[in-house]
Amino acid sequence: MRVMLIDDDEDTRVLCRFILGTLASWEIVAAVPGPWTLDRARRCRPDLILLGLERPADAGFLTLRRLRMLEPTSSIPVIVITAADTPAVLDRIRELGAQGLIPRAFSMSAFLTEVDRVLTRPARSSAPPDTWEGGEDLGDALSQQRDTP
Repeated sequence: MRVMLIDDDEDTRVLCRFILGTLASWEIVAAVPGPWTLDRARRCRPDLILLGLERPADAGFLTLRRLRMLEPTSSIPVIVITAADTPAVLDRIRELGAQGLIPRAFSMSAFLTEVDRVLTRPARSSAPPDTWEGGEDLGDALSQQRDTP
């Protein structure tokens, strides 16, 4: 399994590499956001993309939009990692077609549960998801992840 991690936070990159690379033995392609990010995603063809949103201005949203618009990345599942959990941000993440959400302050079990849920879900449709795990809306799913020890 190959996972591309796009995040400017070094601590997040190190933690995700440890969880998925060391514990799950997956190949991790870490990338600091920049103009080369989309080309790198197209070339490495990951099975999953983890995308951090705490980037300057709307760069994270723009990256997500472009990942959804371009082949071959349009069908790759994307999980957003963010500390921003306002209704407007959650609505925008859903509208842009992310398949999952992991709060920035995550537990290892919640992280692995969300990755597993997204990867075992049927192939991405062209329509953005209205609900997340178990039919819950995105805000409920985020609240449950925060409550998980």
